[in-house]
Amino acid sequence: MIINGYENPRKQINQIAINCCFFGYAAVGQEWHSDFFVSNFTRIYIITEGKAVLADYRGNYTVSAGDIAVIPAGTAFSYRCDKYMEKAFFHVQYAYNGGDVFNALHGISVLKQSDFPDFCGCLNENGDPVLLQCGLYSIMQKCMHNKNFHSEELQRVISPLTTKAIHFIRE
Repeated sequence: MIINGYENPRKQINQIAINCCFFGYAAVGQEWHSDFFVSNFTRIYIITEGKAVLADYRGNYTVSAGDIAVIPAGTAFSYRCDKYMEKAFFHVQYAYNGGDVFNALHGISVLKQSDFPDFCGCLNENGDPVLLQCGLYSIMQKCMHNKNFHSEELQRVISPLTTKAIHFIRE
């Protein structure tokens, strides 16, 4: 019998965590708008009905039923709904080595719900927490892939000094 241990991937896996700050469902109309907003957590909108317009420094994104919009923590953006929209939404922090991964992924990403069928199938108050967590990790991976941001780059995003400061504050 031969058993090989892989230390580096194990350490990296143990440094990744998702903190779900809020999960809910909203039906909104024209009252849902803001000309400028910056959040300290990543917002994930799963559009189930209607449409809205999101905008960041790169342009406007019209999102509608079937879309997933990912707005990284720290991104300056605006939003508006001209008529009606329903969405499931998450406010999350994707932590790697003490910092939010999405701080490094500037700008809004729009994905398709069809890429995450199990995740989108359990978006309710009784949803399977394992499927929901796996879906949130899959969304993170897809955004990183779409922006050509590879996991080995995560170690360069957060400086060792910042990591030490975060650990000191937590203690």
